[in-house]
Amino acid sequence: AGAKMSKVILQRAHLDGASFAGASLHNADLSSTTLHGANFSGADLAFAKLTMITEGRGIIFDGAVLEGASFTDSSLDNASFVRASLRKASMEDMRLSHARFVGCDYSGISLADSWLTHAQLSGEVLDGANLDHARLMHANLTGASL
Repeated sequence: AGAKMSKVILQRAHLDGASFAGASLHNADLSSTTLHGANFSGADLAFAKLTMITEGRGIIFDGAVLEGASFTDSSLDNASFVRASLRKASMEDMRLSHARFVGCDYSGISLADSWLTHAQLSGEVLDGANLDHARLMHANLTGASL
């Protein structure tokens, strides 16, 4: 926890259940890793590359800085993004079924072509977010601003 790992390359690593809570992973490359149940609470993942993650169920990004991060072509079902900064993040072609979003900053985010089925987005402000072709079936959007 709290490790300084900026620009680290962890491509194809098996990191299931790992804790990166509070770590600095600015510009890190975590593409094609397995991250089932990993904890990134409070981590700095600004401009990190998290593409092609097929095993990402239950990842925790609560309080994480994900500004400019690239999450394309990944599956993060049941992920938690409570008070995460997702400013200008690219979350395109994602599976985010049952994901939980609470109090996040979505300025400039792209969720194009993503599956957000059963996602928790109630009360969130998604004004200006790119939701082109996003699938929001059964998502909770109660009180959300689009």
